Amino acid sequence: MITFMVITVIGVILYFSSEDRRWSEFKAPIIATLRDDGKQTLRWALLIFIPLLFGYTAYDAVKPSFETPMELRQVHPAPPASLRVYDKSYDLATLENPLRLKILEQLNSNPDLAWENYKKTVHAGSTVYFRNCFYCHGDLLGGEGHFAKGFDPLPTDFRDVGTIAQLQESFLFWRITTGGPGLPQGGMPWKSAMPVWHEMLSEEEVWQVITFLYDYVEQVPRMWDQATSRAVSGMKDKIASERAKMTSEEIYQFRCAVCHGEEGAGDGPAAEFLNPRPRDFTQGFLKYKTSPGARPPRDEDLFNIIKYGLVGTSMPGWSEVLSDAQINDLITLMKSFDTSYTWAPVDAPEEDFDEDGRYRKSDFKVVTEREPTDGQVPYSPESIARGKEVFEENCEKCHGVGGRGDITSGEFLDDDWGYRVWARDLTKPWTWRITEVGSGNDNKNRDETIRNIYTRLSVGIPGTPMPAHRATEEGEEDSITLEDRWHVANYTYSLRSNRSAPGKSTVIEGVEVASELPKSVADEAWQQAPATSFRLVPNIIKEKRLFTPLNNAITVQALYNDREIAFLLEVNDRTDSRPGGPVTERFPDGADRTVYPDAVAIQFPKQGAYSTAPVEKPLYRHGDPEHPTTIWYWNAGSVKPAIEPRAVLLDATGPDTKLITRASGNDLAASGKWEDGRWRVLMKRPRNSNGLQDMSFPKGQFIPVSFANWDGNNGEIGSKHTMTTWVWLLLPPDIDYTRVYGIPLGTIVGSFLAGILLVRTQRRK
Repeated sequence: MITFMVITVIGVILYFSSEDRRWSEFKAPIIATLRDDGKQTLRWALLIFIPLLFGYTAYDAVKPSFETPMELRQVHPAPPASLRVYDKSYDLATLENPLRLKILEQLNSNPDLAWENYKKTVHAGSTVYFRNCFYCHGDLLGGEGHFAKGFDPLPTDFRDVGTIAQLQESFLFWRITTGGPGLPQGGMPWKSAMPVWHEMLSEEEVWQVITFLYDYVEQVPRMWDQATSRAVSGMKDKIASERAKMTSEEIYQFRCAVCHGEEGAGDGPAAEFLNPRPRDFTQGFLKYKTSPGARPPRDEDLFNIIKYGLVGTSMPGWSEVLSDAQINDLITLMKSFDTSYTWAPVDAPEEDFDEDGRYRKSDFKVVTEREPTDGQVPYSPESIARGKEVFEENCEKCHGVGGRGDITSGEFLDDDWGYRVWARDLTKPWTWRITEVGSGNDNKNRDETIRNIYTRLSVGIPGTPMPAHRATEEGEEDSITLEDRWHVANYTYSLRSNRSAPGKSTVIEGVEVASELPKSVADEAWQQAPATSFRLVPNIIKEKRLFTPLNNAITVQALYNDREIAFLLEVNDRTDSRPGGPVTERFPDGADRTVYPDAVAIQFPKQGAYSTAPVEKPLYRHGDPEHPTTIWYWNAGSVKPAIEPRAVLLDATGPDTKLITRASGNDLAASGKWEDGRWRVLMKRPRNSNGLQDMSFPKGQFIPVSFANWDGNNGEIGSKHTMTTWVWLLLPPDIDYTRVYGIPLGTIVGSFLAGILLVRTQRRK
C-alpha cells in the first residue's frame, strides 16, 4: 500500500509539473493558502493538523509492535508433476477418476446400470466422508464441522465455487492422499490439519469420497476433454433437477440418515464416532424443549433445533439448504419414526399402527403449551448468594463445587439409551447447546439466557439424568420452588468463567517479574499474568485417532524473570484420572475399563527450526526432520501401583518417528493439582538453552507454541489425545520511552516550526 501511494504521488507531481501552465494551476491553491489574509483560519488548522499527523505516523513507526507475524498462504498451490502413493506413481497431468470414467462408459451402453453404480459410489463415498472428514468439513461440506474452529486455517468450504469447482479431480487426489505434509512451503504445511489419507484410506475410498464431494455440492470438476465435461455436467443437471423436487423422506435419507439412521434410531454410519450421539427418534425424546412437565416438545422446539443446530455437537443448522416448509415436513417425518406412542393421537385405533408400533397417519400431536417464565428475579448479588445455597443443596452432586461437571456423588451417569453422560460444565457458556443467547454481555442477552436456564431447571432434559425441578404431575410439589429456580438460574449465569473464551486471541503475553517465579499453581503472582484460552481438538489426523473428547479448552498464563520462564496450564477435567486412584474408586465402571494418567504437554520448535520473516514453522504434530521440536511433558502418575508425577523433555522429528526421552539435561520443573474439576499444572525451565538446541526465550520475539492434553478417564493415551495448533508466545520487549515519545514529539515540533517558517517566507513574498 505504501509503495502504491508513493508511486501515485510521484505520478501526480510528474503530470502537473510537465507543463508550466499546469504546474502554476496546481500550485495556485497551495500558495493562496500560505499567503492570503482571508485564509488565516485554514492556515492555522493545517499548521496544527499536519504536524500532529506526522507525529502520529512517527509514533506508529517507533512504538513496540504486538501484531503477530503476517502469514501468507497459497490456497491452491501448484501440484507436483507426479505423485507416488499406494506403491504406485501417478502422472497428475493425465490422472482421471477411474470410478467416474467407468460410469461414463456405462452411461452410453446401459444408463440404468450406470446410474445404479453412480449412486452406489456416492453412497460409499458418503460413508467414508462421514466417518473421516465431516468432523472438520461439516455436514454441509462448508468447512464448519464441530471441531473446525480449533484449526487455523479453517477447513475448506467445498460449496464455494472457488474451490473444487475450479480444480481437477487429480488435484483433489493429490491433496487428500498427501495431506498437510504434502503441501509446498507456500501452502503452510506446518498449519494444515489435513491428514495424510493414503495411510488410512484405500485408493478406491479416496476416489469414492471425491465423487461424493462433487455430487453433494452439485459441482463439476474441471476437465480438459469437452465431451467428458458435457456428459458430467448433464449428470449434474439431472441430479440437481431431481433434488429440487425431493420429498421429506428423500431429504431425510440424503441429509440426515448418515447420523440418525435410515429408520431414525440414531444408528447411522457416523453415529458411533460422535459424542453426544445423534438423537434416536423412535423413543419420542428430545433433550431440549420448552413445553411444560412431561409433555413432548413443541413443534417450535423441533423447528429451531433443525434450523439453527446445536452448539458443541455434530448437529448443524440446516437453514442454508432447507426452507421452513421443508423443515416442517421433516418434523412430521421425524414423528413418524416414533415407536413409543408419543406422537400418535390418544384415541388412535390399533390398525393405524404398523407391527413396530409406528403410527402411519399424519395427524400427529402438536404441543403448543410453553413452560411459563413469569416472575423473573432480577440479577443481583443477593439473588446469586441465595442461588448458591440452593445449588449446593440440589445441583452440586452432579455439577460439582465449581460447576465444572465433576460428579461428587460417586454415581455413574448415563442416559436412557445406556450411554455415559457428564453434567454440563457451567463455567463454559460457549459450549451450552441451546441456552446461551448471543455473544454480547449486555443485560438483554443476559436476562434471556437466564430465562433459558430457568426453563432447563424447570422442565429438565428428558432422556438424561437432568431432572425437572418443577412438578410434572398434578398433586406433586416442586423440588425447587419457583423463586429459588430463578435464584439458581442467576447463580448459574454467574459461574461463567472470567477468562476469555477460546478464539479471542492467538497470543500468550508473558509478564516479567523481578522476584522468583511461582513454585505452586496457587501462587498469587499468577493473578498479574493475562490468561489466554485455546480450543483443544482431538487427534483425528493420524492413527490412533480420537473422535469423542471430553476436554475442549486449555487456558495458559506465562511469567518470566531474567533467568526462567514458567507456564500455568488450566484444563477443566471432570475427573482426577490416575490408575488405582479416585476415578476407579468413585465410579463403579472403573473395574471394567482401563484408566490412564492425565497429562499435559507444551511443544516448541528448536532453535533455528522456525522463522517469522517469512513465517516458517515445524509441522505442529511433532515437527519434521528439518524442523525438530522439543516437548515439555507432565504426567499425573499412578496411585496403584504408586508412581509419582513426572516431568520429562522429549525430542521430536516428525509424526512418524518415535519420541526420544531426554536422557540427561532434564531441567524441566513441573507440578500439578486437580481440584473441583480442574487441573492446574505449573511447568518451568531456564530461558536460555545452555548450549542445547532447545528454544531460548528472548524478549520482543514471537515464538510458536502448541499444547496437548490427555484425559486418562476417556481412554486417552499415546496419539489419542487433544491438542492445539500453533499459537504465539510473546515476551514483550523493553520499551525505550524516550525514543517512543521523544521522536514523535520532536517530529511534531520540527514540522510545526518548518510550517511557520514556510508561511512566513511565503507571506513576505
